[in-house]
Amino acid sequence: MTATSLTYPHDGLGSDHDSVNAFQQRWIAGWGTVAQLMDPVYAAETFYRRLVAVPDWRTIPLTQAAQAVQVSAHGGAYARWEPLARELTAVLWSAAQATAADPGGAVADVCPGLPVAAGSWIRPTAGTVTSGYGSRGGALHAGVDIAGPRDTPVYAAADGTVTTAACTSAYCDRDGSLSLAGYGNLVELDHGDGVTTRYAHLSGYTVMPSQRVPAGALIGFQGSTGNSTGVHLHFEVRLDGAPIDPVPWLVDRGIDPHAPNPAG
Repeated sequence: MTATSLTYPHDGLGSDHDSVNAFQQRWIAGWGTVAQLMDPVYAAETFYRRLVAVPDWRTIPLTQAAQAVQVSAHGGAYARWEPLARELTAVLWSAAQATAADPGGAVADVCPGLPVAAGSWIRPTAGTVTSGYGSRGGALHAGVDIAGPRDTPVYAAADGTVTTAACTSAYCDRDGSLSLAGYGNLVELDHGDGVTTRYAHLSGYTVMPSQRVPAGALIGFQGSTGNSTGVHLHFEVRLDGAPIDPVPWLVDRGIDPHAPNPAG
């Protein structure tokens, strides 16, 4: 970073010419003074003002849009950080929405979890059961659909280890359709003894593969990515890789799949 920037809070060691702060903006290129650019609010506002002027910025690849604003000598370097950026966005989005709706109100917790006893099972999300397990259009609908408002939190149904946290369709940066294959954003948990659960069509997820999560941990948000026509959670339970009806499985564990509260 430029020498002047070292008098401001930062988390870099200082070696990239005059590029400063999180957006690596160059004061010498007219982005603003060093003092301005070291203010994260000013830096973000400046970035977004230029972003909305980029033609088709909503539909072109994310890293291409960023490069059109930043004009970096290494424009392809953004791509490696896109998966992490999407995870961070998913974690922060609900808090950002709450702050925008009530700027004077405090957000209790960016990553809320549910208090669940170890070894217990819970209903994974709030909403209405809109489709059950069974044949649909000549194919097996291998889970149960629970529909709530967009970005309704999705929780781990039981203690487990994340085996998958990824986009499983051709794209997941926007809603999918019936012509798009795959689960969209998918999280899969391994609970041991051959039991796994799948959480599909998420707008975003907050966990990473190999991460251990307790029952009730926030793992994502309801969306409509992948092979989907509306916002919901597609929830599956599998035994030794084969899907089973999740409803009786949950009922056997004291969970009412039609209850509005994910902990009930």
